[in-house]
Amino acid sequence: MPLPHIAIVGRPNVGKSSLFNRLAGSRVSIVDPTPGVTRDRVSRMIVVPPPAELEDAGPRFAELVDTGGFGVYVAEGGRYDDAGRDLSELTDDIEHQIENATRDADLVLFVVDAQAGPTALDEKIAGMLRKRGRTDQIMVIANKVDGESWEAHALEFAAMGLGDVVMTSAKAGYRRREFMEQ
Repeated sequence: MPLPHIAIVGRPNVGKSSLFNRLAGSRVSIVDPTPGVTRDRVSRMIVVPPPAELEDAGPRFAELVDTGGFGVYVAEGGRYDDAGRDLSELTDDIEHQIENATRDADLVLFVVDAQAGPTALDEKIAGMLRKRGRTDQIMVIANKVDGESWEAHALEFAAMGLGDVVMTSAKAGYRRREFMEQ
């Protein structure tokens, strides 16, 4: 049986790498408030807990893939790295990596920021994922739900038409168990 692939996608700074690290159980991806730190795909084999009804089935494995933020350099203008290279030139390469990750994925975790609310870029990504088809293989993950007071904000993302919104906080671990069960 082939190893299932799970891709994590979303706009910059929604907590994709933090979620990846939480699921991987170690700090694999760099987490930084600067948009665009993750540029290439980063992957790790993870253990996926079995559903409650198959608890005795033993562990299952999957390849988890972290991607860069979609549209990270488009609106940033002339941002330069330490070597003087215009980072906006990397946008096409980053988005190509995201496209490859979602094309190969059995499940796409579309991560959004509950505290920031839906943005035009979130809507654009949702539209791209809908065009991809197989919307039953997309989970909208409202990250940064650090407590009960953020849950209503997370539900705003249901309007994107990609199914139920799963709430969690990659950083604080809020609703982690429910997220893992989903």
